[in-house]
Amino acid sequence: MTRGQSTIFLLMMFCVQPYMGRAVDDFVASDTLRQLEEVRVLGHKSPGPSANKMYSAGSGFIRFNAEQLSSVQHLDLGSYLGKRTALLIKERGRGMLSSVSIRGTAAAHTAVKWNGLDLSMPTMGQTDFSHLPLSFFDEVSVHLGGESALYGNGAMGGSIMLTTSPKFEQGVHGSLHQCIGSYGYTFSGLLLRIAGKDWESRTNVFYTQAANDYTFTNNTTYDFRRDTLKNAAFKNWGVLQELYYKPEDYFQLTARVWYMDFYREIQPPVSMNEDQRRYENITDRNFRALLNYQGEQGAFKINAQMGYAYDYELFQTDIIAADKLPLLLEMEFKQTQWSLKAGINSEYIKPKVYAYAVGTDEWRTEVYLFALWKPLERWVFTAGLRQLRVSDVAVPITPSLGVSCVLWNNTEHTLKWRAAFSRNIKIPTLNDRYWGGLKNTYLKPEIGLSGETGFNYNYAFSDINLKADFTAYYSRIADWIHWTPRGNRSYPENMNLVDAYGIECLLQLTKQWEEWKLEGTANYAYTPVIKREGTHEWDTGVGKQVPHQPQHVVNAMLEAGYRKFIGQAGFHLVGSRHSSDIFDVMRPYALLDISVGYVFSIKNVSLLFLLQANNVTGTDYQNMKNYAMPGRNYAITLRYSF
Repeated sequence: MTRGQSTIFLLMMFCVQPYMGRAVDDFVASDTLRQLEEVRVLGHKSPGPSANKMYSAGSGFIRFNAEQLSSVQHLDLGSYLGKRTALLIKERGRGMLSSVSIRGTAAAHTAVKWNGLDLSMPTMGQTDFSHLPLSFFDEVSVHLGGESALYGNGAMGGSIMLTTSPKFEQGVHGSLHQCIGSYGYTFSGLLLRIAGKDWESRTNVFYTQAANDYTFTNNTTYDFRRDTLKNAAFKNWGVLQELYYKPEDYFQLTARVWYMDFYREIQPPVSMNEDQRRYENITDRNFRALLNYQGEQGAFKINAQMGYAYDYELFQTDIIAADKLPLLLEMEFKQTQWSLKAGINSEYIKPKVYAYAVGTDEWRTEVYLFALWKPLERWVFTAGLRQLRVSDVAVPITPSLGVSCVLWNNTEHTLKWRAAFSRNIKIPTLNDRYWGGLKNTYLKPEIGLSGETGFNYNYAFSDINLKADFTAYYSRIADWIHWTPRGNRSYPENMNLVDAYGIECLLQLTKQWEEWKLEGTANYAYTPVIKREGTHEWDTGVGKQVPHQPQHVVNAMLEAGYRKFIGQAGFHLVGSRHSSDIFDVMRPYALLDISVGYVFSIKNVSLLFLLQANNVTGTDYQNMKNYAMPGRNYAITLRYSF
């Protein structure tokens, strides 16, 4: 029996013996509605270990709960984060390939997990955010900064946690969500919860499609003519079924099954918009199943999970697929002034890729330990340690340290200082090591060192609440993997050294009086990301900002509610950045979105009617070089909640 098989066997033996912005409904001042939403906000707290965020006292954190996500179920995760945060979302067109860059890192430098399961494709090592519908999640949490000790491989710039949880509200509850928009866009979604005293069934189904035949300015033609986009349609559908069983307060069993089917035409660069010979399409299918046990006995908590994931991609006649078998066991012991959490996670990955040698597979096993200590009322210290073992890769240990202190605290003012330091890793992807039938064992993991410090301030008096957050950070990533051309082929090498540093600011002001409520939120990210060492000595990018990374991103939102009327205006600014040619500078762009709505309510039923206008000024822009984005467009949303 191999070491990996032994680990899986032991885990199976052990397996036997959950801020910024508001939901639309929050801005409705009706007493009836407020009574209804107060019931639905109450979340169910499952037994089992606490979220890993508890063990990072010094890092920045953003959280969106179910009520904040309820009116935007038609959006994918990338579109939502782009509208509500200063994170950089890179899109190759609406509904096309979408990835996130947190603090200047690459797409593969963000860990994305759904209820503990890593969602990244094992072959590419990254996640397509256009494939993650908000309708599947109760909570979205963004942990800013590197924390490989807490979240494992890839958590170099940040981590995103996607979770669902039961409510155990007896009876039948749910919602129907319908959105119709410009360019043939439609979204239909159903959430159905059926619950008894100690069990709950949760069903999510969605279908979405778009023709994406919008017009744009073709900047690659001599006359900058207006063209209609071709070959950019998509059709996607999916279902998520969850079953929860909780006969006693101290344990819970959960079974989850997720299936999604995505078909999309691959939007061509604007220079090839009329070249039908270059039109291509791609099909993705994802199946994921999880079985989870959570238990609690006094100060001791346990979480055991086993699962299966299958990711399939068909491009032309080439298949890129992978089976994954993950197992997790973690335990936590909590006291008044300190807590400990330990765990082991093991995965077996079997890729099915036409460009890999026959028989390629991989074991990944990691052990971790987290600690929290609160010696005084205002001080919190945290530490984490994780060791990852991967087939044919030598991986260093990843530690983290955090501290926070409440400097000022009274009935109106709260001021907290925090700081964090971590060492982070990204192992070479399966494509890096095995593409072309090779076995590139010379590749080293990408290594990051990150540090940050910041302040969180909150002022609350009467009907006014002010929140202000400030963070300054610095990180260095060594051995950044780059594919270098050699003759007729390209090969991966550990070539680049990159420094990223900057500041992040948040300001949020809320005021409520009589039947009015106003809330304004502003986010700003300043992100210099400088290449210190390049692929060769004459690399013109050395000492310059990395491609496609703006130094400035601004996001602002103004929301208002009067009785049952709601309104919202959002502003998003992305600064200038250059393509792979440092002299090819892409101009900055600003977007303005506006929506107005009304909520009808009768007893325990509500109907939201929402009109949305996106890119109101009709800005002609490109998020990624030579990929057209939509101009002014509209949508109508109806959400029936019962």
